[in-house]
Amino acid sequence: MTQRSTRGKSSLYRTLVSSVFALGLVASSGSFANTPTSFAETISGLSQQLTVKNVVDFAQKVTDIITHYDPQDVKELPQRSGKDFTPGADYQGNRANDDFQKVKNILLRQVYFDHRTTLYCGYPFEKNKDVDLPQGFVAPEHKERAERIEWEHVVPAEHFGQSFIEWTKGVDACKRSNGHYYKGRKCAEDRNQEYRYMQADMYNLFPAVGAVNAMRSNYPYRVLTGVPNTFGTCEMKVADNYAEPPERARGEIARAMLYMDATYPTHYQMGDRMRAMVNEWNRTYPVTAWECTRAARIESLQGNANPFVKEA
Repeated sequence: MTQRSTRGKSSLYRTLVSSVFALGLVASSGSFANTPTSFAETISGLSQQLTVKNVVDFAQKVTDIITHYDPQDVKELPQRSGKDFTPGADYQGNRANDDFQKVKNILLRQVYFDHRTTLYCGYPFEKNKDVDLPQGFVAPEHKERAERIEWEHVVPAEHFGQSFIEWTKGVDACKRSNGHYYKGRKCAEDRNQEYRYMQADMYNLFPAVGAVNAMRSNYPYRVLTGVPNTFGTCEMKVADNYAEPPERARGEIARAMLYMDATYPTHYQMGDRMRAMVNEWNRTYPVTAWECTRAARIESLQGNANPFVKEA
């Protein structure tokens, strides 16, 4: 057997295994986010025995294992460390809706309809998105955006967007009618569905006062010791290209970031310093009743769970 034909068969086997897994997932309607070690070892053992003659038998065995898999026989969720996660295997991301504008309306009408409160400032807002600003709120910039909510990406779109070539370099298809090429967020939105799914993932989207959202920009979070509140009575701080959220928001923020990091590791990974801070926030600020309700509603609408909320 030549080296080329061996590689061809290896590729065929990998394709077969992926196809059987997908078929089994549909047939069993089970979640494999918490697959036990014994399951993985069984599949690995079968794959080592794979030859041309027993391909059909292998497919049947894998299907049988998946079909009879007991979701209760699980271990704790794996803790991500370094590069030991397999993208798309450990956690399922958004595959329900890639329309960012549509998702914002879904959040407003079907998730936040009875809890219209902004993330950072804790201010109430109306169903028309008007914010009830208290006395003492200050908007140093973007005053025209202060009285309306906007949907804030806790993990900024740019932080994962720059992992897409459409954002950083552009592609041939991103060409305007005048012949000029474009890149950045517009090109990623136009030409990459994976980016659109990430951008529209509801677990990463929260209502925020428009001016606060604008000033936070794409700045990473950090504790800004000694820095006064940027927005008066709203305890949010923005300084030196960093943002410090108030304590009321840190738990939700942490679990949204952990979700994005675990779900889309090909496109977003926290650095060590950020991960340490986020893990500390996750421990210090436990899940609230509203956070559980929000996550349950999003799961019913989007089709996947945020395990960092659900398991807590």
